[in-house]
Amino acid sequence: MARVAQILLLATACRVALPGESYFARSNHKPAPWDVCSLDNFDYETEDPNNACRAGGSSERLEYWLNPRAWKTAEIDQFALKPQELGLLQPMLTEVGTLGPARVFNVHYSLESQPYGEIMLIERGAGNLVPLMIWIGISGPGQTLPQPVIYKPEGIEVLAIGANFGGAMVPIDCNWAWVWTSNGPLLLEVQDAMKSAIDKVAPDYAWYGDNLDWNTVTAQTFPWKEPDGRRGGPIVTTKYAIRDGKIVPIWAEFRNEFDDSIPVRRWP
Repeated sequence: MARVAQILLLATACRVALPGESYFARSNHKPAPWDVCSLDNFDYETEDPNNACRAGGSSERLEYWLNPRAWKTAEIDQFALKPQELGLLQPMLTEVGTLGPARVFNVHYSLESQPYGEIMLIERGAGNLVPLMIWIGISGPGQTLPQPVIYKPEGIEVLAIGANFGGAMVPIDCNWAWVWTSNGPLLLEVQDAMKSAIDKVAPDYAWYGDNLDWNTVTAQTFPWKEPDGRRGGPIVTTKYAIRDGKIVPIWAEFRNEFDDSIPVRRWP
């Protein structure tokens, strides 16, 4: 039941944007350096994925994160573990790379040979690691959780996690991405940037999630108008730049590949 609930949460957290909506900008917690993000802190009242982030978590040695028996109450509660399950949780460590001067690690946890959760960690201070992202119970048997990757678009390092949890017909795209700033790792406000870009050329359309190609910092999404659904072939392509710790839209195009009578819209 926990995994089913988490999948439903993902469908809500990464749902489509409807025409005229501004819920992406409705955040009670603006990203700050060293925030930790997790889906189980999702705010159902505002339906805002940014509310899944909060002020930084525990700073601990690597050995702590690899030994669930030593976990404090906060980690035990977040993973929804019973005391007898702590010894059954099996960690597997992967080094992702570096973001700025800090090494990044990912710890995959399995329970009874099934994926249970992951914690992405980053160095803070001498030998200590803090979590940046926590995923819990979002995959079923045989599925894998999204893995963090470090990209370098235009020479700027971006640490990103993204996945389509919905499939080809109804994609549920989620993206979390960080850059290094003078104050530490900072979460990019991807949803705000995408909404701003799409509203330039298709403000009267609904659209799917926030999937991005971080190599080029571009995205394609498939907008529609009710009740037509996805029929008609409209595509919005958007491009972004990363400047001063922020992601900003720089170009957008709306076109309908199957109906030449619909004008192409471009910005700027």
